[in-house]
Formats: sequence, C-alpha cells, structure tokens
Amino acid sequence: MRIVVDTNIIISGIFFGGKPRDLLQKCFSGILQMICSEEIFIEYTETIERLTKKTGRNIGKEMEPLLIENLEFIENRYSGSYSRDTDDDKFLINFGICFFSA
Repeated sequence: MRIVVDTNIIISGIFFGGKPRDLLQKCFSGILQMICSEEIFIEYTETIERLTKKTGRNIGKEMEPLLIENLEFIENRYSGSYSRDTDDDKFLINFGICFFSA
C-alpha cells in the first residue's frame, strides 16, 4: 500500500517512538510504501533539522538518508486552498490515497 505520512508522524516516529515508529518501520521494511512530493520532503527535513538542534539528538540527521532511500517521490499536482490550515493542503489534495496524521 502506498501512503502519504504527515510530518508530525515522521517526527514522532523518529524522536519519540510508539505507533508512529511502528509505521516507519513498516515503511522501511517494505510492507508500506511512503510517497511524497518535493515540498513535503522539504517540510520533513526542515522539521527534523529544527528538532535535532532543539533536542541535541543526532537521530534526526541519521534518519534522513533512510527516509530518502525509502520514499517514492512524485510530482506535485495541487493548487489552491482546501483546508483551514493551508500548509496541510499539500497532504490533503495532492494524492488520492491514504493519509495518516496525528
């Protein structure tokens, strides 16, 4: 199954564990396939970098290559505003597939 994963899930999985980490492990083991656009990936990496600096834990930087290796990049196809939080539009309307969010 191909899925789009919200940034909060990526961050929770990397830095805190629990169900978000279980989801990432399924993606890294090939059970699920994470897809994202370049814009989503930029949000992932900027947030990982911000939390790495804030927490002083290098796990975020160590995870970036693993993310790149396991992501399927697709072309961004959305335009317009569709949600109360327009930053989430890239997740909501870009893909006609499952969406996991915190």
